[in-house]
Amino acid sequence: MKFLQINLQHAKAASANLLLRLGQDGADVVLIQEPWLTGYGISGLRTKSHRLLTAKDAGRNRACMLVRNELTVFLLPNFSNADIVTAKLECDTGDLWLISAYMPHDDVVEPPPLLLRRTLAEASKTGTDVIIGSDANSRHQIWGSSDTNSRGESLFDFIIGENLRICNRGNSPTFVTAGREEVLDLTLTSQAIAPLISDWRVLDDHSFSDHRYIEFSLAGEGPLRKSFRNPRNTDWEGYRRRLRQTLPRAPAVDSLATTDVVEEWVEVFSSACKDALERSCPLRSPKGKEKPPWWTKELSDIRASCRRLFNRARRSGLSEDWALYKAGLSIYKSELRKAKRTSWKCFCEKVEGCHESSRFRRILAKTPVSLGYLKDANGKWALSSEETLQMLLDAHFPSNMSSVRESLGVPHDDCAAFVGILDERHLTWAINSFKPFKSPGPEGIIPAQLQQAVKV
Repeated sequence: MKFLQINLQHAKAASANLLLRLGQDGADVVLIQEPWLTGYGISGLRTKSHRLLTAKDAGRNRACMLVRNELTVFLLPNFSNADIVTAKLECDTGDLWLISAYMPHDDVVEPPPLLLRRTLAEASKTGTDVIIGSDANSRHQIWGSSDTNSRGESLFDFIIGENLRICNRGNSPTFVTAGREEVLDLTLTSQAIAPLISDWRVLDDHSFSDHRYIEFSLAGEGPLRKSFRNPRNTDWEGYRRRLRQTLPRAPAVDSLATTDVVEEWVEVFSSACKDALERSCPLRSPKGKEKPPWWTKELSDIRASCRRLFNRARRSGLSEDWALYKAGLSIYKSELRKAKRTSWKCFCEKVEGCHESSRFRRILAKTPVSLGYLKDANGKWALSSEETLQMLLDAHFPSNMSSVRESLGVPHDDCAAFVGILDERHLTWAINSFKPFKSPGPEGIIPAQLQQAVKV
């Protein structure tokens, strides 16, 4: 499983670069500090492949994380705030807490923050391993800094006291500006999983932030990329042909006298529809590399130019070269803003042409809610999926008693009573009243399959 760690310094260009990198090398988890913020909260980090996890109603968030959709990860709201985000990774080999932490340099309290201390105390109590990606804003020669300050001493004492392992290797700077290079970003883990961390390194790739990317791997299989089937690309002529070959002759109405007989024929029909769709619309694997819809060839050229200017300025250290880099970065930011605005206008034009309910879905999808564990009426937080589900069950179904369905006035086994209602004309009208690609029911059959079956 591949991890990435970065402080974006609230920069739009750095956020855009991160999305491009995710489309290229596909990190599974990204621990982020100081994301780009607008009036709507964290911006510039929406992507189809990853979910954004951040504390809700925390004000100006300075910590968040991106996790791949295939991973089973839930936010721990009781251990998250504007500067600390904690999530639980549930997997077959054991549970793991992922923590993205920002430690402000101007905080009156010596690091680490109180919430991080409380989080690690709970993790130690429950025997849960942790991985922490942090912009510590603290210097200590132990992790490669040029010197040691009081913040570094305080943080190092905490690391020793909690029996954590420092994953940093060497003294490659994680923070680079025109006048300073320093190691300020730390990766910490529990002792138990420290041997599973490998390939920790500071990347040379320019991040368009003053901080550099940190990359490392956790031993074990990464999330499996789920194959998908797009019904809109179905060969409907082949679908109808396969249905004709598979479906037996329709039964006489008089033979549908009991629910058992009806359910048997429903199963035959459902199986035929599923088999025809699977053969007419094969599974596809997700594309390996995807770029955001607003990315253009011009932006790619400008970004490459900015990278060259940055590398030249870092090698020479001359103020003239740094000035050229800043000018190039300013141009890149301006063009990036224009491209995103143009892309947003195109998106809005498409939304105007949608059905109203679909329009709302598209708009709301731009600001997804971070899924997290729940709190019961007594203020106790769940710490697992099982506890969360039990809370929902207890809240909505007290005593978990099965409800008794009201009778419709028709004997359970007397299906013949419905024959006069469910004739061919009414059924055809009902089937064609659905939008073709609405979500399927429990049987997994979409309306388009039924609409095509009517033509058979």
